[in-house]
Amino acid sequence: MLFVAPRCTAQRLPKGISVELAATRNAIKMPDADNEGALIIVVTQGGSVYFGIDPITSAALAKKPGLEGKLYIKADARTPYADVAKVLAAVRTAGVTAVSLLTGQHEELQPGKRVVPKGLEVRVGPPLPSGAESTVVQ
Repeated sequence: MLFVAPRCTAQRLPKGISVELAATRNAIKMPDADNEGALIIVVTQGGSVYFGIDPITSAALAKKPGLEGKLYIKADARTPYADVAKVLAAVRTAGVTAVSLLTGQHEELQPGKRVVPKGLEVRVGPPLPSGAESTVVQ
């Protein structure tokens, strides 16, 4: 008997940067991530950050206008957590509170069948005062 462990899946959303998403079991469907105007930030394995397909720094992301609405983050499974944390801090500074981390699928992929994106919702609090730090454990 051959056992094949679940693996991360590469998922390409419309006009996006392809990354290997971490597979999770508790993700919920997020079909809006496939919409044409979806706000997607990508963090690659090497720590590069993209807004859609355009390279951006975390500092520029924190000052980016027009980040209202749902924001999706596609982080490569091999990305150091510190790189993802910088992006989360930047979107918090920009005033974004509705963030979802897109994740890979455990389901068997079938040719010709559309895969609905799945992810985990993240709570991002209001921007912190200058120089302040916070740690929340739940």
